[in-house]
Amino acid sequence: MGGRLVAQLYPDLGVLLEAELRSIVATADPKRIDFVLAILKAYDGQPFIHGLCKEIAATLPPDDERLDSLDDALESMGVTSGEFGRVEALKERRDTIADWHDDDREPVRLYAERFVRDLNRAIAAEQRRSEESYALRRLEYGDESEGES
Repeated sequence: MGGRLVAQLYPDLGVLLEAELRSIVATADPKRIDFVLAILKAYDGQPFIHGLCKEIAATLPPDDERLDSLDDALESMGVTSGEFGRVEALKERRDTIADWHDDDREPVRLYAERFVRDLNRAIAAEQRRSEESYALRRLEYGDESEGES
């Protein structure tokens, strides 16, 4: 709830808020990091949160359950449209963190590898689901091009 309010008050995060959130992450206090993650989730995975997300990935141990919340913040998206809209959105998310593999900090690189691997699985599953849904609709309603002659 609070994260949405912050996102409404600061729609593009802003330099001052980002600096404050970075200082909170630097404390490595789990409850304070949870607070920052709640705020980041409200930004629907926008690229401007990536710097903070990297800081969190660098701060947390590789097996920390909070990394799942970091996944949520990065994967979060608004409404998608079209048969394969979610597939395309997930691919975009995957592509936006490509430079994380070159980060100097090993925890960030390890996180990026795991995140991309998980996203690839999600993309494959969503692709299958979308194809099945599309095929079922075509069977149920017929091929729209059949009526055109």
